[in-house]
Amino acid sequence: MSDNSDKSYNIGPSEVLHDDNHRVDKPEAIIRRVVEKKYPKLSYEKTSEVIHHLVEQPGDVKIRAGDEDIRVDSLTEYVADMIERMNASESDGGDNPLSEYYQWIESGQKVLSHMNDGFISHDDLTERNELLTEFDQREVDLMTCVMLYRRCNLEDPRVKRKYDEINRKLVKLREIRSSIITSTKDKADEKPQNAAEKARDGAVALVYIGVLDRLKREALNGDAQISDEKKRSLNIYFEPHVNSAYILSSIRADLQNKNRFQESLAERLLQKREEKQALSLENIQQKLAKLSGRVQPMPSTVGKSVDGTNRTFDINRYMMLKEKEELMRA
Repeated sequence: MSDNSDKSYNIGPSEVLHDDNHRVDKPEAIIRRVVEKKYPKLSYEKTSEVIHHLVEQPGDVKIRAGDEDIRVDSLTEYVADMIERMNASESDGGDNPLSEYYQWIESGQKVLSHMNDGFISHDDLTERNELLTEFDQREVDLMTCVMLYRRCNLEDPRVKRKYDEINRKLVKLREIRSSIITSTKDKADEKPQNAAEKARDGAVALVYIGVLDRLKREALNGDAQISDEKKRSLNIYFEPHVNSAYILSSIRADLQNKNRFQESLAERLLQKREEKQALSLENIQQKLAKLSGRVQPMPSTVGKSVDGTNRTFDINRYMMLKEKEELMRA
């Protein structure tokens, strides 16, 4: 099993998984979708355990998933395969990676034409931003696949071939996206451009439409059509590296945060159920005594919530019961 973590690589601008971009799924959610599809009977918590094993356990270790014992590297490869197949199949060309790639190029050229025709409408801007969001999501999908394949045995030619194909696809996606960002504005026009502005932007659009044509020929022929120096001069980002350690840390953080959320949610639902029940003055006083520490809970639940997690003092619940006590005494 290969355990390369790319620790020597810095995180590039496109590798930052923005928490405020709610339209883009992060690696944990992407992997969870596949695991849930393969093991639909697993609970949320059991699915989290499987994901945890995928990112923490060595590849030759067997884990229990559903009704089967499966090696981590086998399941890791399956998840990576399915992530790419499921997402690529959403394109018009089916699950052929090149078909999706050609669709990216055609969509990019369409946006370039609409954004540089002399007037940028709000519809043009929406079309551009939606395509860039799609690219952002597919980048995270591909980065997740790269990380998973790196946790498999890259000495196996079959796995190495998949790994190389995903890397190439990721590079091309970044190049197409960079071409669009570099050659288009990020806001709509209030009035049509004058002749000079229209001619200037039209010329820029033609250059980058031509770049996308060359990228398509690169895929068809397998030969480089644009030199790296030329790409740099056009401000095209083609960084191939994926910081696998960063992706893994993102998954670990999401698993931890979501488990905490599930626990707090379960406890809050139980609390609401208790609040619906009619409370006598005596019951309220008993609960206040427990919350304040004057009376200890039952030994089996000291310091614990119903699901075994550590319980902290809930000032909101205490004040709510205190208010009820005062009302009942009035």
